[in-house]
Amino acid sequence: MTVTATRNEPTPLQFTADKLSLLKVPAGFTLKVMATGLGNARMLHVMPDGGIYLSRRAQGDVWYLKDTNRDGQISATERRQVAQNMKQAHGMDVRNGKMYVVGEKTIWVMNIARDGSLSVPRVFADGFPDAGQHPARTLKWGPDGYLYASFGSTNNDAPTPNPEEATMLRISPDGKTREVFARACGTPSASGGTRSAACCTARIRAATGTATTSRPRN
Repeated sequence: MTVTATRNEPTPLQFTADKLSLLKVPAGFTLKVMATGLGNARMLHVMPDGGIYLSRRAQGDVWYLKDTNRDGQISATERRQVAQNMKQAHGMDVRNGKMYVVGEKTIWVMNIARDGSLSVPRVFADGFPDAGQHPARTLKWGPDGYLYASFGSTNNDAPTPNPEEATMLRISPDGKTREVFARACGTPSASGGTRSAACCTARIRAATGTATTSRPRN
């Protein structure tokens, strides 16, 4: 049997100043633009010295941003690409002076230089499931020294044969072994509905002690 399907993607809208007024903050807070023109910006990782790593899934790269003159804005000279050629690069975390980035089927690791530069990405772990409809992978090092990473299902409509789809995986510190830590993320639930890959993100944060109410889109 052959099935023909159509997948509709929303058209991204570029930032304009009038959109800023649509965002509301509590009394006593102000909101201003720090940087624009960053393309398909997805995840941020803020370093203790104020440097910011930003992943761009569509471009498969990571940028480094830092407000060096402390004017509250990140100009074109205060940002640069520090890693590339990482398919669907999304979630990031830092441990022992190394940056870890998860993409569609791979987790890469890079050494962090004092100026924020990253070494050439090298494979830390590989062979993860296809992305399908849930390509927004996330990861976080846990207090137990293991790396936790979420991998959503390739679809929202049916079970999939790969046992690592719709799971959160617990990966050994050397990246050589892994096991399923949680299931049912991005697959139909028993009640007939579906759960997005973001539920695994929530479980990562619970397992690693970084619970939060925010989560990335799928």
